[in-house]
Amino acid sequence: DYHSSPKIDLLLNKIFVVGENLSTVRDTSKILPANVKLTANAYGGTLAANLNLAPLEKIPTFDINAELKSLPLTYLNNFLKAYAKIDVQKGWFSVYMEAAAKDGLIKGYAKPFIKDLDVINDKERKGMPFKEQVIESLVEVAAWIFKDKKYDRLATNIKFEGSLMKPDISI
Repeated sequence: DYHSSPKIDLLLNKIFVVGENLSTVRDTSKILPANVKLTANAYGGTLAANLNLAPLEKIPTFDINAELKSLPLTYLNNFLKAYAKIDVQKGWFSVYMEAAAKDGLIKGYAKPFIKDLDVINDKERKGMPFKEQVIESLVEVAAWIFKDKKYDRLATNIKFEGSLMKPDISI
């Protein structure tokens, strides 16, 4: 987002992509004849995705599994400052996602996890405007309330389902 403040840069490196059976000839022996695999590093975390698809279908038909593991949240501080008006002192973010589409419908889920979250500390608090202190303190309290104490992490399961042609997304 070139218009955000602060500027947001997201870095992927060591990107490796392999695509197979991405041809113009129909393979009727399989429903999803093509495959694309992706791996990359994201600020020390790892990104992996496996996509099976029917590239010649007019309506998207695919099955995807993807995961982003162990991304240090401090590398996302510009993103968090721009959109949530907070920054973090430490923490790790992971997300796992699966989705499938057929006949114009999609169904899937995403499971985001946050571990070892620390939003505000005493050193940071000293020079911070009062409004920012309140916001970050509220985020810290909410994270503590919703944390799964058994596994010491924040986590949820977000399910989605609907039409690809006229999506109706509700939070």
